[in-house]
Amino acid sequence: MTSTDPDLDTIEARANAATAGPWNIELDYCDCSEYGCSHAPFAVGFGPFTSFENTTDRHHYDAEFVAAARTDVPALVAEIRRLRAAAAAELLPAWEAMYEPGNVSDYLIGYANDEHAAKGAAEAWLRSQKDEVGRLEWVPQRPLDGYDQEAELIERHGDGVDTGPGITVRRRCAVVPAAGGAGE
Repeated sequence: MTSTDPDLDTIEARANAATAGPWNIELDYCDCSEYGCSHAPFAVGFGPFTSFENTTDRHHYDAEFVAAARTDVPALVAEIRRLRAAAAAELLPAWEAMYEPGNVSDYLIGYANDEHAAKGAAEAWLRSQKDEVGRLEWVPQRPLDGYDQEAELIERHGDGVDTGPGITVRRRCAVVPAAGGAGE
């Protein structure tokens, strides 16, 4: 368990100690207009309002659960995102070839297990789309977040005008970064 992992046992214990759901919210207003004051609404109670032998303890557990939710929920969401990214990284090859034509949605050319295969797939796809292709050259780029390598395909033409057809290859980071919590 890393320092960013949620303490699932503690979260589960808090959830189990709280009143069983479904929960609802009831607002109570204090209108003291006759005394010249008016207060904002405030929540009364936490769960399905039934009688308990020891209401004070029950509401204490409910309050602990609600108070911890502000940190528990972001931690759980971050862990779910991390696990999904890790699962995707295991299922999909690390390299991807993309056609990004500018103002149109990106087009996935394909996935590959290594850089040479990704570049080969991208060049083959470009050749399948055009009658004539200039000399092709890969230029390293600053990778996007979540990627540790990226290169753009440049087409060098005999007239000295070089074009970027909008094709890139990139490799996902080997280590799945932990997702940030609320406020990041």
